Amino acid sequence: MQWRMMVDQNRVDELRVLNMGRKESLIELGAERLAEELLSLANHFEQVDERIDYITTSRAQNLVRFKGQLDALIEEGGFYDWREVSQFADRLSQLLDNLRESVEDPCEGIRWVAYFYEKDGEVMESCDDSGGDVGMVFMVDARDLFVEFAQACKNQEFTAQTLLELARQDEYGVRHDLIDVAGRVLSAPWMRWMVEKLQMIIEEDGEGWAASQAPFQLQSLARQLEDAPLFEATCRLQPLSFNRCLEIAKVYLQCAEVEQAESWVERAEREFSSANGFRSSEYQSIRKEIYHLQGNVEEEGRVAWEIFRSSRSVAALDLLLETLGEGEREAVIAGECEQIIESTTERLVESDLSFLLELEKIEWAERYLLARAAQLKEVYYVFLTAWVEPLKGRPVIASLIYRALLDDILERGYTKAYHHGVDYWMVLQQLSHKVESWAPYRTHVEYQRGVEKRHGRKRSFWGQVAQRHA
Repeated sequence: MQWRMMVDQNRVDELRVLNMGRKESLIELGAERLAEELLSLANHFEQVDERIDYITTSRAQNLVRFKGQLDALIEEGGFYDWREVSQFADRLSQLLDNLRESVEDPCEGIRWVAYFYEKDGEVMESCDDSGGDVGMVFMVDARDLFVEFAQACKNQEFTAQTLLELARQDEYGVRHDLIDVAGRVLSAPWMRWMVEKLQMIIEEDGEGWAASQAPFQLQSLARQLEDAPLFEATCRLQPLSFNRCLEIAKVYLQCAEVEQAESWVERAEREFSSANGFRSSEYQSIRKEIYHLQGNVEEEGRVAWEIFRSSRSVAALDLLLETLGEGEREAVIAGECEQIIESTTERLVESDLSFLLELEKIEWAERYLLARAAQLKEVYYVFLTAWVEPLKGRPVIASLIYRALLDDILERGYTKAYHHGVDYWMVLQQLSHKVESWAPYRTHVEYQRGVEKRHGRKRSFWGQVAQRHA
């Protein structure tokens, strides 16, 4: 949501300014005082202790330390459950940061990152990564470090061989996007070399694991090479489908081959009409781009409106205005907001309410939601938590949202979220004092009695409530 992004960016800016001032203050303390403080912290925090050892040791020794610490994390750490896995991921990420600073020869750096990737099986087997923290270390941190070293390494053959070997052996799903960086680190001839190798794997390996993954890797390389015929040929290795036809059309569009793109969109519509709706956002977006490149302003505008009204948002509005012109912004906003409010459709459309809130049309959003308040219990909690923030100044509708959030937690008996439920309970009490009239909704007292009657036996929840009141 736009307002949440603004809050996050403001927080980042505040921290940046704060840290600039703190850095100056720390410099003024002098080296001896800082050394004493760091050593004191090292006595209590293992990562601080390791960092001190790292910055006071030679690069060659740190490379040896990297291997030892990685092996120790895996072999001596036991199994990292959901409570410990975040710290495990932090330690792995810190090891990669240390590696970045220790390597002088970028080609040697590629070898070390490859070593890290080759440990993915042992790493993933040693933790509960249901939250994806450890996987992201491989898919983001390790990938970015590979790119950094590979862009500086002059040995393209070595880079291509290493990249291909790593991408081929992705049994834990943490290397799948490595192939997507080929265009950032290799010249076209070496990418073509990778294409030939993958084609040989398909021919020789038959139904093996590597052969099953090779078509997807070939498709990635074809996109990066902007080779639409290669992409099409690779897609044809598997049965065609509606979505696969659209993917082929997108690559032809990427290569500015509009007629070929249009033929594949028409094929999707012609051959897969019984199983797919042609007003999907993907289909419509491709159609819009085709009309744009053909100079068909009327059809482009028609499709642009259909895309926007299928799921209103500020981002979708910006795309619509690329076709209509920026000068139409205020007129479109006024017309669409009025259409949302005056709609006779009783269904609560999440995207419409989010659109009103993104535009800071708080009064209109409140009016829209109050007319459909009975449906709040059916709304996914992610929407509810996003909506309630800008609506906190409207106590009635904010209370109804908090009620829906609390009811969901208690009805599911989700004990891990009871602390959130207690927060909602306390906020509801605060909001109740700001409400002048509850009609036609239940009063706070009536709602509270209903909760106590339905969920009175949930002792864990009420115990937490009592603690907060104490």
